[in-house]
Amino acid sequence: MKFLTNQETAIVIKFGCEEHLKKLQQGDLYVCPLKKYVEDEKLKPGIFDKSEGVSKYGKTICINMGKTTKTLTFKSSLDYPIFCLFKPNYNIYNGVYKINYKKDIFPGYSHALVMDANKLYEKISKSCGNKYTFAYHDVVYGKSSGLIMAPFQKNEEFKEQNEIRYAFFDLDKCRDKNSEGVDVYGAPTIDINGEVLLNIEDLREISKLVRKEELDGMEFRID
Repeated sequence: MKFLTNQETAIVIKFGCEEHLKKLQQGDLYVCPLKKYVEDEKLKPGIFDKSEGVSKYGKTICINMGKTTKTLTFKSSLDYPIFCLFKPNYNIYNGVYKINYKKDIFPGYSHALVMDANKLYEKISKSCGNKYTFAYHDVVYGKSSGLIMAPFQKNEEFKEQNEIRYAFFDLDKCRDKNSEGVDVYGAPTIDINGEVLLNIEDLREISKLVRKEELDGMEFRID
């Protein structure tokens, strides 16, 4: 699996309640460990994926480190905090992106924060500094197996969620080295109920907060 260092989508959307999305828009990146999503979604039919976070072995990947790339070992762990986003379908007319969202895929949320994907990526990368780094990739939807690449793989039945995710690592927590001599980094300490991991600066110039009903046909300009 090739991890992304460049965007393959221009727009990402975060769904949630208005209060939480306003905090994100003001720059507070609130994240939860993967195990929090696993526990919460057990109570939500049609959302819960029993294979979420499952893996039988570690995996060497490339993780973005600002302008450079370093090879690390990603060990499947439910402790890693993740940040989940939706990739919408859209049409482009003269630099204006028109969103298609005819079917409500996330009925539990009232609002949506539409964001410039590239500028959001840049802000997160900058805010990580020398403390954190992250892996970033589209969620791969396929049949469950013993080779699930947590947290970037889910069962095919959830493919309408069309997610892209960030998973965060703590650069001060170098656990050991794998058999190839590659560093293995641990997860940042995050309360299971989630907390602000980073302040990524104000997002109001690169985002738009709307009620979910306003998404279909909404126009969004990227400078």
